[in-house]
Amino acid sequence: MAANDQESGVRLQEGKRSREQKRADHALRTIRMLKGLDQNQDTEKPLYGNLRAYVENLPAMIVMNGLGQAMATELAAARMGEEEIPKGNRDLSGMIEALQYSAKGNRNADVRAHELLFFIVSDWLQKSRAYSYSEDEGLMEAIVSGNQKEYVRAQHEALAYLEWLKKFSQAFLQERRKG
Repeated sequence: MAANDQESGVRLQEGKRSREQKRADHALRTIRMLKGLDQNQDTEKPLYGNLRAYVENLPAMIVMNGLGQAMATELAAARMGEEEIPKGNRDLSGMIEALQYSAKGNRNADVRAHELLFFIVSDWLQKSRAYSYSEDEGLMEAIVSGNQKEYVRAQHEALAYLEWLKKFSQAFLQERRKG
């Protein structure tokens, strides 16, 4: 009987995933979605532009300037208007599809890469419950209206998540060649 109790206890523990596993899962699924979209393109240039380099640089930007400034910088680089900023519970796959659609427009790949990075981090911060915001708000509203404890928790969560995103982007996304 004790062996069965131990066995069922192991099964219960196997069903629970750590925060690290959840971060890794989200980052891996995100990179795989991008890689899949890129393979469907007729062009040699990746759909996601220089995303890999921007993912590598964002943690340092967050440490030096804070989460709010870093994400505002991504918004500025993405050249998004107020109406284009993601709000509420937007699904990441829907955002990636929108990115694919915008590739047909006049947005260049690097602008799309900044937009995508903002979407990815926003999606994770909401899914991880580091910041919870309503359908009418977005990440930037949560940052400016939240308290210091929430801000520090979200900044820590963003940095932990970006370590996984960085590793998977280095492993699976091609570097964009200059020229």
